[in-house]
Parts: sequence; C-alpha cells; structure tokens
Amino acid sequence: MPYDTLRNIAYSLYGPILHLEDVLPYATRRKWSLWLSVSIVVLLLLAFGSFTVSTTVGQQYAGALTTLSGIGTKVYGLLLILLAVRFCLSALEAFHRSYYYRGLNLILEEIDSDNDVPVSFEVSSILHNMNPADVTHGFLTSAYGEDTMIRLGIMQEELHQYLETRSKTFSSEQFSIERAPHGITLPVYAAAVWRQDETFKQFLFERGIQEKELVGSADWIMRTNRLLRNNERWYSRDVLGRIEGIAKGWAYGEKYTLERFGHYMIHDSAYAGVVAHDEDGDVEALEAELARSRQANVVLVGKEGSGKRDVLASLAHKIREGHILPVLEYKQVFLFDIGAMVSVAKTKGAFEELFRKALTEATSSGDIILAIENISSVMHNAATIDVDIISLLEPYFDVPTLQIVLTSSEEQLHRDIEQDARLNRYFEIVRLHEVDTGGLISIVAQSVLRLEQKHLPIVTYQAVVTIVQDADRYFSDGVMPDKAFDL
Repeated sequence: MPYDTLRNIAYSLYGPILHLEDVLPYATRRKWSLWLSVSIVVLLLLAFGSFTVSTTVGQQYAGALTTLSGIGTKVYGLLLILLAVRFCLSALEAFHRSYYYRGLNLILEEIDSDNDVPVSFEVSSILHNMNPADVTHGFLTSAYGEDTMIRLGIMQEELHQYLETRSKTFSSEQFSIERAPHGITLPVYAAAVWRQDETFKQFLFERGIQEKELVGSADWIMRTNRLLRNNERWYSRDVLGRIEGIAKGWAYGEKYTLERFGHYMIHDSAYAGVVAHDEDGDVEALEAELARSRQANVVLVGKEGSGKRDVLASLAHKIREGHILPVLEYKQVFLFDIGAMVSVAKTKGAFEELFRKALTEATSSGDIILAIENISSVMHNAATIDVDIISLLEPYFDVPTLQIVLTSSEEQLHRDIEQDARLNRYFEIVRLHEVDTGGLISIVAQSVLRLEQKHLPIVTYQAVVTIVQDADRYFSDGVMPDKAFDL
C-alpha cells in the first residue's frame, strides 16, 4: 500500500478530529473546560448569595440593594455566557470522542462499535503531522515514536542528534506498507519504517536493537495508549460492566475463613487492566468443561510457565464482564492458598478443622470456583503434618454449589493424579497450549507501568524481555508470571 493511499484511509477515519487538534488541541480544550467549570461554580455561588441577600435584607438598605441588584444582573449575564461557552466545548469534546475511541477492541459490543479499523489512531496522528519528504523524521518526532524510542533506551537528545546528522532522508515516495489482518497499527508501521530506511536500521543496529525489539516496544506503547483511552471512556459498556453490583453478593453466604487464605482472581493486581486474549482457546475449553454441570471439576495441565494462572484470571474477568455461559454466571474464581493454611494451623487437627470450615463456607456460599495451584506440591506439603488433602477434598467433589479447578504439570499428572481413582472419577483434564512469551511480556509490561508510577524509573523494553527470560531460566521455584513479577 503506497503512502498516499494510507494517508487517505487515515483521513477518512480520523480526519475531522486531526484537523480539530490543529485548531484547538486537546490539552487546550481540557484547560479551558477546567477554568470555565471553576468560574461557573464561583459565579453560581455569587448569584445565590446575591439572591439570598436581596430577599432577606430590609428596606432601610434600599440603596445597597439597588447596587447589589445591578451587580447580580451582571453576574447572571456572565454566568449565562460562560455556560454557553462551556456547552460548546462539551459539544466539541463529544464530537472528538466519536472518532477518538474507534478501534479499541471492545469486549461488550455497542451500537455502531467498530473494533477493527484499517489504520489505527496512532498511525493516523503520525501521518497527519509528518512532512511527506521525511517519513522517519515524522515517526521519530511524534509522541508515539519518541515514547517507542525511550522504551528502547534511546533518549530525545540522542534521537535528535541522529536526525540532524543523517546522510540521507527517507521520503514518502519510497515508502509502502503491506495490509495487516488487524489493520495498520503502530508496531506494523514501525516495522515498515525499519525495513525500508537503511540509515534508521543501521542507527538501531549499532545500539543492539533489532526489528523484534522495535516492534515489541511499539506494541507496548500502543497497548498502554489504548488502555488509557479505554479508561477515559468511563461511560462504555466495558467500563460500566466492570462495576460490581451493590447487592448482587448478598444472595451468597459469607466466607470469612476462606478469604483469610487466598484471594479472588478478579482482584489480583497483576491482572488489573489487562485485556486477556484467548487465541489458543484455553479459556473457552476450561469454560466448556465447567459449564457441563454444576458439579464439574477440572485439572488444568500445562508446563511450568504455560500461563495456567493467566487462564484462571481470564475466566474470572470473563465472568465479571458477563461474557460467560449461564451456568457460570455470578461465580467467582477464588485462588485457595492451602500452603498458608498449613503454616497457620501447624497440627493435623487444627488444619482439618480450619480446612473443613473454609470449604463449608465456600459450599454454603454457592458462587465459588475454587482454584488450587500445583496440587502435587499441596499434597506433599499437607503430608508433612500427616494430612491426606484429597481425602479432605473428596466430600466436596460432587457438591452442586462448589466447583474445583486444580493445576498441574504433565509430569505431576502422570505421577500423582492419574494414580488416584478419586481424582480420575470426578475431574476432567484440560491441557493448555504452550506459553506465548509475547503474552507474558505484555503482562509484565503492565506491572512495570505501575512500578514506574511509584518509583519513577524508566524501564526499557529490553529489560522487560530480560526479566521474563531470566525469571524462567534461573528461578526454579514458583510459576510464571509470578516469578517475573518478583524479579
């Protein structure tokens, strides 16, 4: 696809608001809106005070009342003018949002929602502001291009020095880009510039940066920007659908003991704001098995680091968003930490009493999908205080108000689970596809953003990749992405 065609498509999608940004930028509109809102509140207070004084003060202050009445009339007039201006700004903002939020991959569909667009807003913004005579300069001096370079460890000073000392430029006449299945996004555009501009490619190569790192950094910037845009759109079905009902949980019992030893996956901070994808169908497979009946239980099998907890978190979010089969509606995925219970109880009798109390609460509640990670380790841990954990769990295997999901590796499945007739009878096996490193990097990158907000470092994309690789390579205990979060 040539440059002119790409630019025309971008203008057909976002042209009006791109021109609006030239005339009245978003930051200026926000500043004016804030100033007008404050002024309107102040004038309303003055108008109310003027009206109150004029109706309560006696006739002996007739002269003062006449003066106050004149001031009040001016205040009312100014208030109406500011209200009209504020209304115009609100109309402009509504017009801007009608274009700005296109292509956000909404989970809950809306009227006229357009999830897939041929050119993303980020790329359209770059095309609008760039000089066609220098494509690379337009990309690197845009807000998205600068952020992409910063995530690669290249600061603005170094970038500007490169742009000033280049031997040649790369014009739009030399530029072309292939159509992509999900549209021309920021990483697709960055890769096209890298492949076609040899001086830019050499500049990155000298710093040890290949196309994979550039695309990964651009993808990180794109995902972060889309997350911010999704959060700004507070009125969307996706955002409103995540607000917990005020009394929805009252129909279910309390779980004081259970909640001491674990947490709900929907509240897991590691997965907050992360839109979980299910390209491999693992979440759908788990959902299908659990939805077969109210007594259905599952063993989730996968290699260490294959994303078993990611699948549980995705299922929890799917339930929360209402995109779930009716049998699983209103259920909550609870990650049960039996190891913590063993540490607290210390003795067999105390543990069994505490365990039965927690499971009774979960059963009585009726809305729990109980997730127990690494069941083989749990069995061996409980055996240290002479407890057979499967015997304690067995009475709850066919209870219609409680479903259980165990996680295991393939080796542990053959060694421990398949040898136990009780587990074979009540549990179905769901095997996960091998972990996608790119998915782990995306999850860890979101965690890095929260770290930056607290401590203000700049973490590069290469550092995130190294964290994921080294956590898996050198930490023998634990599961991914937890090991990467710890590192």
